Amino acid sequence: MEKFAVFRIRKLKLLGGIGSHIDRKHTPTNADASKTHLNEELLADKVQVSLQEAVEARIREGYQAEKRIGKGAVEALGV
Repeated sequence: MEKFAVFRIRKLKLLGGIGSHIDRKHTPTNADASKTHLNEELLADKVQVSLQEAVEARIREGYQAEKRIGKGAVEALGV
């Protein structure tokens, strides 16, 4: 019997919504709100900035080319 793995990658353009989900600032309708106290913060000492701000800061920090980044450039990938 053959086994397969699926690895999905997608472009993320609007990081506000996914950032709120990752930071648990938004509770999806299919989540059990009575269990939110069980969530663990693995990086408790991280700086509290939005995902959008963190991605933009990382791009500024690591981008070395002289050519400016185009408006339609992909800023993040969801894996």
